[in-house]
Amino acid sequence: MCKKMYYPTVTQLLDRSIYLTGGSYEESSSGGVFSTEIQRLNGRSFQCIGNLLFPRAGHSAIQYGPGRLLVIGGMDNSSVSYTSCEFVDVATGRSTIAPTLNQERRYFRSVLLYDENDAPVAVAIGGQQNSGATNTIEELECNAGVPDTEFVIRWRSSRWFINSNWVRCSTSSEKYQAGAVWIMNRIKVNSGFDVRFSFRITNGSDNGQADGGPQGADGVVFVLQNETSAPLGRSGDGIGYNEIPHGLAVEFDSYLNAAFSDPTPSHIAVQVGDGSVLRPWHVAPYLKGITSEGFPPFVADGTVYHARVKLEGNLLHVYCGTTPVLETPVLTVDNIDMNQILRLREGWCGVSWIHLVNRFLRANT
Repeated sequence: MCKKMYYPTVTQLLDRSIYLTGGSYEESSSGGVFSTEIQRLNGRSFQCIGNLLFPRAGHSAIQYGPGRLLVIGGMDNSSVSYTSCEFVDVATGRSTIAPTLNQERRYFRSVLLYDENDAPVAVAIGGQQNSGATNTIEELECNAGVPDTEFVIRWRSSRWFINSNWVRCSTSSEKYQAGAVWIMNRIKVNSGFDVRFSFRITNGSDNGQADGGPQGADGVVFVLQNETSAPLGRSGDGIGYNEIPHGLAVEFDSYLNAAFSDPTPSHIAVQVGDGSVLRPWHVAPYLKGITSEGFPPFVADGTVYHARVKLEGNLLHVYCGTTPVLETPVLTVDNIDMNQILRLREGWCGVSWIHLVNRFLRANT
């Protein structure tokens, strides 16, 4: 083992490889010093291959798909039970956030079952919660229905929940919180694309910074960039993409930031970089197009807004409404050259990371 430790979680995969995750280096009556190590058995010894995102003890780990572990729950160094879970790619030792539990758990059992479509279903059984033992059982929804696509999640003071149909960012009522979900696999975009998605904002609050519009800030953004796997820009008026290098952003802005030349509390804008950085400032050279008309105002009351972003030649069309029928764009921008905007180089096949859904709010979502 990399270090001496107590009760790490041991998991054997179908290929008979064996992995240890987490465990305890030392303990006291108030908690302990828990491990983040991911270790693989190599011959007669274990070798470290990576680290979990959080130190864990009393957790569970099961195989979830080829070459991937699902690490579930456990507790932190203060003996507070987790709801968080992680995916571990055993080939790289890299860990990413997985869907969370509904209830915190430690010292519990988990099993992997299969539904009628042979899709894997992870089940957590019993365990210890912060308030005492529980006899509940829950099923984890872990990106069922999207087997060829995985997500990278970034967050700042927020929690994320994912299933096959939606992503939810849950924040407190504090200011300047941000989160991002990125598709892990690169796809072609320079020859055109047509992306549809929907979003909603709930429990909105401007935290005393009234903008003359409905409560809730700062918006949802669709971003294309070709620099890093999972960037997260400035929160608040940065809408989570300010200062990302290069790229294109289509923002569905729900707050009026006068310093950024926002025209109204609810507006849609297409932004590009200045050659070195992408910004939400609605002035040249960043602004490509902006509108406050043709779509309903963005209200943080749970209303579902349907959006569509379509690149056709050098024309970028943006659609938005409260029904999924989107035939007339509310904004069209010309002279969109994705090769130039994304700085695509020869051999990169015109690909980019896509920022599917962003929830950057000064409020609950």
